[in-house]
Amino acid sequence: MEQTTLTTEEVTETTEQTTVLSQKDAVFTFALAALNGTVSTDGQVLADLVRSNKEVRKTVRQQLFDGIREGTIKYAPVKSDGDLKKYCSSLINNWLKKDPRFN
Repeated sequence: MEQTTLTTEEVTETTEQTTVLSQKDAVFTFALAALNGTVSTDGQVLADLVRSNKEVRKTVRQQLFDGIREGTIKYAPVKSDGDLKKYCSSLINNWLKKDPRFN
């Protein structure tokens, strides 16, 4: 059995890498977390639960904003925080419509 050893530089490089989420996965993950992982059993789709609850949308929008600013969600740089907040709201609406996991 061959044994491999990592140098200190390789270990540091490996631990400094962060997972970057796609915008689609970030919206889905944050929405589920904001709903405490509960999914309605009465036939109501997840997208409707997110749309109808302002607190859930606010939480998801803030997590998207923070994730993009921290670089943990894929996105090109933005000009201002105001523009990014508007973009995050649009991002939620877009993925609520397009992501089949919500419907």
